[in-house]
Amino acid sequence: MNIFLHSVKTGTGLLGWTRGGLSRLTDGHWAYFETSDGFSHNPIHSITEESGGKSLVGTMQGLNRFRDVNITAYTTREGLKQ
Repeated sequence: MNIFLHSVKTGTGLLGWTRGGLSRLTDGHWAYFETSDGFSHNPIHSITEESGGKSLVGTMQGLNRFRDVNITAYTTREGLKQ
């Protein structure tokens, strides 16, 4: 099992799981997010941070903008190339 660790400038830690989902550590508390929360696909393949404290999370099915508990998925339906 592979994981991707990313520390956001806001002090939040993100763990992306290739077996599925994203775990977030904020103020000592863990939260878990997956497709039922809005991600385009469960296996996480990359995480990076963009300006404004939002994280970009890459999956095999698309790109996801993540901040707090808000997830916006971008897939081929939104115009991403395959």
